[in-house]
Amino acid sequence: MPPSLAGFIPPGAPAEDIRYFNEWPSPNDGLYNTRVASSSISATNVAKLAVAWTVPLTGVGATGRDFANPVIANGAVYLQDGASNVMAVSYSTGRVLWTHMFNSSDYGPNGVTLAYGRIYGVTATGVFALDATTGRLVWYHTSFAAGIAFEIAP
Repeated sequence: MPPSLAGFIPPGAPAEDIRYFNEWPSPNDGLYNTRVASSSISATNVAKLAVAWTVPLTGVGATGRDFANPVIANGAVYLQDGASNVMAVSYSTGRVLWTHMFNSSDYGPNGVTLAYGRIYGVTATGVFALDATTGRLVWYHTSFAAGIAFEIAP
């Protein structure tokens, strides 16, 4: 582990939290939820910012279309909409790399996280893992006790 990361990455952290430390590999930036982003944006250049691309979020949940922090790693933005649908988007071009439709309207906030080459998340009825490269469903479990709810990214 690079010395600059000492104290920031907990032991046993997924490789993505180390490899993509300067991106946003976990919800709220890292496993310690610091919400601190490394950026070249400053008071002197913020007025020069412009929209680079947009992606419509079409799945609606009880509280809207977008209610979770995306995660960013290896040039991709992974996000989940209000109907628990997940997509990967190239952050340099805005091109959608893949989508996985769950169409499971949720109250939220839920969201996804990246670990061990998989995207993990929740829907209104279960938890899932998707292959981070392809979006292919790896597993989906719905065997919960009645009344269990998730209101945060895994």
